[in-house]
Amino acid sequence: MAVKVTGFDRMMSEIQSRMNRVTGAQSERAINSGGQIVHKNIESALSVYSGQPSTSGASRDETSFTVDTRRGNVQGHVYWQGPRDRYRLIHLNEHGYNRNGRKHRPRGFGAIARALSRSEAVYFRAVRKELSR
Repeated sequence: MAVKVTGFDRMMSEIQSRMNRVTGAQSERAINSGGQIVHKNIESALSVYSGQPSTSGASRDETSFTVDTRRGNVQGHVYWQGPRDRYRLIHLNEHGYNRNGRKHRPRGFGAIARALSRSEAVYFRAVRKELSR
């Protein structure tokens, strides 16, 4: 008993065309537009740290955003890089720290997590808008 399958090549090309609608440049542009919004929200959330007159605003100034493409995967990264190495302080301010057995919750505790959760819907809306172009 033999089975003859017709239209297999056409079916595979149809599946590939439906799955590969978004090119690498389109996804990179979409993630970049959404990521810039998240980056601005995080920068504004970090203004909580610089509310005192003695602060320099370096944590906010060292916030950076890049889009990386590796092996076809496009990812956006928000990170802290600069001459004052604020990435160490960002972690302590975000999660708190223990000193002499006491848990310290600095001003702005969890500010980045709040900014990320607030900008999640805006990020996806911007990416969807950019991909629909």
